[in-house]
This record gives sequence, structure tokens and C-alpha cells, in this order.
Amino acid sequence: MLRALERDGIVSRTVRPTTPLAVEYALTAVGHDLQCVLHALATWADDHADTIHTARTRYDKQTQA
Repeated sequence: MLRALERDGIVSRTVRPTTPLAVEYALTAVGHDLQCVLHALATWADDHADTIHTARTRYDKQTQA
């Protein structure tokens, strides 16, 4: 997964020539932009958790009948 994020330019990967090798990952500028979007999505989900739970419960009751 980290390699895919590196490929997409979301994280950068640095290998340190130590024993054993140390690999460090860091967010790129694009990664920081994505972090802002994901934080907004998580906040929205948290703010609407009760409504979503109620809707799921109602839907599950309707589809089980």
C-alpha cells in the first residue's frame, strides 16, 4: 500500500543506509492536501454518525421484513 501511495505522489520514501536499513515515509504536498480532505470527511462522518446509524437501522428493518 505504501508503494502505491508513493507511486501516486502522496508519500515520499527515503532509505537510510544504516544497519539494519531504515526506511522513512513522509507526506508530500499532495499528501497534505489529501489529509485535509480526509479530515473533513472524517469530521462529516462523525457529525452525522447518529443519522447514519438511524438510517441503517430503518433500512435493515425494512429489508428483513
